[in-house]
Order: sequence, then C-alpha cells, then structure tokens
Amino acid sequence: MSRAVPRPSASRGVGRDLPRIGVTLGCPCGVGPQVVAQALSDEKLRTAARWVIYGAPEAWRRAGGPLGLKAPLIRALDVATTTAPLSLVPSAPPDERFTPGHPTARADRASARALTDALHAAQAGWIHAVATGPARKASFSRIPGGPWPGHTELFHARLGVSPAPVMLFVASGMRLALHTIHLPLSRVPAAVTVPGLLTTLRTLTGGLRDQLGVKTPSVHVLGLNPHASEGGRIGREDVDVVAPAVAAARAEVLDVEGPFPADGYFARYRERTPPGAVLALYHDQGLGPFKLWERGRGCQMTVGLSVPRASCDHGTAYDVAGTDRVDARSMAAALKLALRLANREREVQG
Repeated sequence: MSRAVPRPSASRGVGRDLPRIGVTLGCPCGVGPQVVAQALSDEKLRTAARWVIYGAPEAWRRAGGPLGLKAPLIRALDVATTTAPLSLVPSAPPDERFTPGHPTARADRASARALTDALHAAQAGWIHAVATGPARKASFSRIPGGPWPGHTELFHARLGVSPAPVMLFVASGMRLALHTIHLPLSRVPAAVTVPGLLTTLRTLTGGLRDQLGVKTPSVHVLGLNPHASEGGRIGREDVDVVAPAVAAARAEVLDVEGPFPADGYFARYRERTPPGAVLALYHDQGLGPFKLWERGRGCQMTVGLSVPRASCDHGTAYDVAGTDRVDARSMAAALKLALRLANREREVQG
C-alpha cells in the first residue's frame, strides 16, 4: 500500500470560503491550455473556487488572453497563501514560446514540471483537489521514479492510500471503472485474479460512497471473454476467477453482480437501471462504449487517493491544437468534478 500523505485543510492556508484547486495545463503544445481556459471562461465555475494553474505562461496567455482571463504569476511556495481567483505557477520561463501542434522536449519538461509542482502542493495540503490537462506520455519519463504509464499511476504513487488505483469515468447516466489500466492486452488475463478483483471492488465501492456520495453503491462486473466464457466453453477466466471474486465481494456485503457478457450488457444499457458503476476488466472493453455514450461530455477521476484528482478523458489532440475546433466540454466536466470532490472532501473533514 502507498504511504499516506497529509490531507489539505482550511487551517493550512486553504480558505474555508472557497476550495483551492490545482489545474495542470498538460502539454503546452496540445489542447490543454485552450480547454482549461475555455472551461474557466464560465464565470459561474470560475468564481466557485480559487484556481491555481500549473503550466507555461506563454501557453496560458495565448489561450486565456483572448477570453479576458488573467492569472498573476506566483511561486510554487505561495500557493498556500494566495487568495487570487486565478493564479499561475510557471513551469517554464515567462518568455519561452511553444507552438500548438508541434510538441518538443522543452514542452515535455514544462509539462513534467507542472505535474511535479501540483503534486507537491497536494502532498503539502495546500490544495483540495487537482484537475489535470492532457499530457504527452514522453513527459512522464522526466518525472523521478518513472517512466510512468500515465497520470493515474503517477498520482497513485505520490498520493495513493489504496493498494491500487482505480480509474473511474463519469458521465451523465454512466460511471465506468477499469480493473486494468495501461496494460497490453496480452497481459490482461494474468492480471485478472480473485484477490486483485476483490481489491478493485473494495476501492471502487468505497470511492462511490465516500467521494461521490452514492448511498448504496452497486457494481456490475463485465466478463473477460466473449459471452462471459459461456460457462467455460470460451475460456475459464470468468468461471474460475471473475465469478468467485464477485461471490467473495458479496460475502463482504458489497452490492456486486456479474460477470455480464460485455457486448449484450452495453447493447441493453439504456434499458437498465444504471448501477453505481460498471467495472470493465481492460481499457478498451469499457472506454469504447463509454466514449460513445458520453460524446465528449465525460471525464474521469482516480479513486484511492488522499487528495481528489479529476481529468478530461481525451489526449493532447495536436491535430486541432491552436484551432477553433477544440472541444472543452470534457475539461469543463473535469473541473466541475474536481470542485464537487473538493467540496465533499471539506464537508467530510468538517
């Protein structure tokens, strides 16, 4: 289990009037700066928290300037005391320029520095939640302890309080979690074990209840093989592993059902009473249907952290960076989710 870290509290410089939320811009050459700026152009959202932005100043000016958004530069150590509605902790020199759509090693360094500073603030208890913009995978190799497969593994290593992180995707009418994350398909069956699934189900159920306020969190587990193995005729994993894990969870009085055949489950999803969450056993099994369902309006969170973290559900999108074809709905959903999680965290702390 990862070591525990301090939780943010109002007495440590975070005002009780508004939560303080850190936002990383992601790669300064991608759509991150634009989607964050567009999301924060919503005055109702912008005035609901104190937003501490971590990223390259030039990229923020380019994205936020046309929208009238200004954020004074502050030092990383000043996050604990700033009261500005928007502020920026620079991850690159103020005059360093980045070209949309053309990632560089300099951009990777800026992205990595933003993440490192935001994580430090979270560990120090200066912010109530973190929302992350899309970063290039190369930037994670520049963060100590890596290379990291992605944000989820990095944040769990720094802020984890559960044995393993759980990616939970959130949209109107559907919540979808992943048992395995950034894992090659050839390695998925070996990673689906009774103890591992039981750990995921415990973490997921706890997150639904404690972080999202789901009073009776139910989870539907998808099968690994086609038709959930058809009683062992198409593989044994669902019979020998998934079904026993579900039974073990139910023995712990967790509201868990499955395994469900994935194709039929999603084909009939609109007819179902939605569970607290659907648990997919590997990345594309769940995210294909989820993204078709949410159509750009969903986001994700990491369950099992001491400080809440939310994110948009898309990548850097270099092909549209710097154009007017950028869609900020997922990032706006992530900021709203981070705000919701931060407020609930403060309520729980009293």
